[in-house]
This record gives sequence, structure tokens and C-alpha cells, in this order.
Amino acid sequence: MTGKRIFLFLVIIIGMGLIASSHAQAQMKFGYIDTQKILATYPKALDAQKKLEGERGVILQDLQRQEDEIRTAQQTLEQQSLLLSEEKKREKAQEIQNMVVNLQEETQRKDQQFAQRREEILQPVYDDINVAIRNIREAENYDFILDAMNLLDAKKEYDLTDKVLTSLGVDVTSLNTGKK
Repeated sequence: MTGKRIFLFLVIIIGMGLIASSHAQAQMKFGYIDTQKILATYPKALDAQKKLEGERGVILQDLQRQEDEIRTAQQTLEQQSLLLSEEKKREKAQEIQNMVVNLQEETQRKDQQFAQRREEILQPVYDDINVAIRNIREAENYDFILDAMNLLDAKKEYDLTDKVLTSLGVDVTSLNTGKK
């Protein structure tokens, strides 16, 4: 009899634990946002992207100019190769090789500078978005707000993207017109 009572007691305890666990899970509140949509519609993000594209264009023009100089130097060497001594050919070839190495170093340096600049320009945008998400999470008692990019599937009712955009000052009614 004592064994049956212990078993019955354990079953009741486990059952109560499962009920409490399912009740706790039912209380959790989840939501998700579409970061790509936010970045594609938030004016501050669009302005930052335009600024970055402009800066990247200047960098690419400069690198293209250097590539053109190398190409011109190679063509000149080829055209003059019959007229130049072996020593002069080696000297010119070394100059071209140095230009190539300098271009590679310059490209790497500018890529690093651009990555840093990108971070500087976009960080305030990300900060604004994170503040809006945090404010919604706290005001509406969400336990988790996830990014839609990492979701396989979710109900539209849990999509908080428009709330975040509204919090950022974006008129979402014009965005959602005609989308059904």
C-alpha cells in the first residue's frame, strides 16, 4: 500500500508540474518584426543607405581610375617592348607590379574604412529601431520579439513590424494600401 501511495503521489506531483508548465507557457507573449521591411521604409535608414551608396561610388571611381592607370602602363610597356632594353623592361614591369600591389592594398584599406563608415552611419538607425522594439516589448508585455528572417512560419497577428514603423514615425497606412 505504501508503494501505491508513493506512486500516486508522484503521479499527482508530475501532473501538477505539467499543468503549471503548460500554464506558464500559455502566458508567454511572442511577436516578430520584419527588419528588411523596416530598413526599406524607414526614412532615416533610406537616407543612410543613399549616403553610403554615394560614398561607395566615390571609392569605386578612385579604384577604377587606378586600375585604368595600370592598364595604360601595361599597354604602354607592350607597345614599347621592342624599343626598350631588357633592363628597362624589367624596371617598367616592376613599376607596374608595384602599382598592382599598391592598388590591392588601397582596395583593402578602403574596404575597411567603408565598413567602419557604414557602421558609423547605420548605428543610429539600428539604435532607433531597437529603442522602438524595446518600447513596444515593454509597453505590451512581450516576452520575445524575434526577427522574421529567422522564422520559418508565423501568424500575421504576431507581426509587430507596422507598430515599430509607426513608433519610428512612418505612415504605415500608405504602405499597406493595396496589399491584400
